[in-house]
Amino acid sequence: MSRGGNNGNVAAPSDRTARAVATQVAAMACTSYEVGVLNAAEGRMLLRTWTVAELEHSIAWLKRVNAHGHDIYIRPDGSAGLILMDDLDAAGIVRLKHDGLTPAVVVETSPGNHQAWLRVSPQPIPAEQATMVARILVERYGGDPNSADWRHFGRLAGFTNRKPEHRLRTGLSPYVRIREARGVATRRGSQLLEEAAHRLATEPPQRAPHAPVPASPAPGGVRTPGEVYAHYAARILPRYPNPDVSKLDWMVCCDMASNNLAIDARYLEQALREGSPRLAEERKRGHVDDYVARTARNVMQDADVVDARGRLASGDGTLQLGS
Repeated sequence: MSRGGNNGNVAAPSDRTARAVATQVAAMACTSYEVGVLNAAEGRMLLRTWTVAELEHSIAWLKRVNAHGHDIYIRPDGSAGLILMDDLDAAGIVRLKHDGLTPAVVVETSPGNHQAWLRVSPQPIPAEQATMVARILVERYGGDPNSADWRHFGRLAGFTNRKPEHRLRTGLSPYVRIREARGVATRRGSQLLEEAAHRLATEPPQRAPHAPVPASPAPGGVRTPGEVYAHYAARILPRYPNPDVSKLDWMVCCDMASNNLAIDARYLEQALREGSPRLAEERKRGHVDDYVARTARNVMQDADVVDARGRLASGDGTLQLGS
């Protein structure tokens, strides 16, 4: 998907949500977008592919469903030379800019938490190369390694973040806000692309980290939830050898849920109890029940997990997620 020039001008001067959407899509500068509407309560994601004009005409509807508890997400429609970095703090944004990696867009998704879209190419780039660029950026600047892939969803500005854990003290949900919208291409984009190509050519090939693992009896014996956890963890650790263990729990559970429709929240809870390192005796002593229930619930409501499960249910299991 090539950049769309001046195609992001969603004009709605009297509507703050429409202005926020216009600002974000203009800075992302794509000709069309995939918009995800997540019904977290039911674990369902409604996907729509819209041009900027179609997105403009849909803002009123998006505002209504957002008000009824749905989260609104966006990503380019296909490869577009944009890389998403998720879960960055303000210091991470400063470091990016200091190193010549000024984001095209910075969105504050909840107080203190940011997503940055970096334009590393004016043209589409191969998915494998884009994913490697995302991995390199996370390794150096932090953020969520679970989001380091070529087509992760980001939040769309102008709507509220409906996740319960982000509610403000007032009980209201925070708005997703544009903090920067420069629309620029990073000066080091070509350098990142070259480095990604080199690593792809020289690093040993990895087995697909998201390959499904049976959660039911298999040859050689029954796989327990803890064994399935260990299997996915073993695939992740070579990429992120020293992760925060709670981040590891999140990545493992997202991979499990994204690749097997038989895995539900109760299964994830049991997998965490059996497989998460030092869970009961050290890390979460005294509140294991709350931790495993909250993690499993949030995983099953994650936008990309819901998207992946929907594709599995429809027979399209080809999408590889970073979460």
